[in-house]
Amino acid sequence: MTPADWPWYEVVEGDSLDQGDIIPGCLVLHAVEGENGAAAVADLRPVTALVLTQTCDLAQSKVESVIVCAVWPVTTVVLQDPVLRKEAAEAAQRNKLSMPAVDAADADARITEIIDRCKAIKKELNAIIKGERPPFAMLEKHDGVPSAALSMASFQHVYSLPRPVLARMAQKASPRLRLLPPYREHVSQAFGRYFSRIGLLQDIPRYPT
Repeated sequence: MTPADWPWYEVVEGDSLDQGDIIPGCLVLHAVEGENGAAAVADLRPVTALVLTQTCDLAQSKVESVIVCAVWPVTTVVLQDPVLRKEAAEAAQRNKLSMPAVDAADADARITEIIDRCKAIKKELNAIIKGERPPFAMLEKHDGVPSAALSMASFQHVYSLPRPVLARMAQKASPRLRLLPPYREHVSQAFGRYFSRIGLLQDIPRYPT
């Protein structure tokens, strides 16, 4: 059995919605608290959105709003996350490489080279792949058309959109990617696990190692 026998994605068109749909350019409401007690300011910002609402609810028209979360390429996360960016900058300095600006045309290639030389970042990304970082789920890259980089779904950035609005954006984004089983269920399980976590008031002491 090869990876080609179990692809992560299928390419779809049209305005149909399923759990696991990836919709680039999805407009979500972003609110920022006003300064000095002023009212909050909100605007629409485009994100790549991953549909989290279950397919059965979508197929049977049981929901008026659809839950989605934001998806970012790993290279973008490394550039924008303060901790990972610091690790990347230190690795770049050690290896005589230069850190790219976020909007640099070759940012992905340069950050990928830095990641390859930074054990700390690779350790963190491996922890996300193994499910040890509950707020995130890793999504495999797609080399076909449309293409997609190795990416992270963030359950810390969750939005609710009216179904007709999301359907129009899905139509506009065609052709687009849709997660296939079992990867769709894998991400759904990670989402449920993140929101069902329980913090114990008194934890069991660990065995000394």
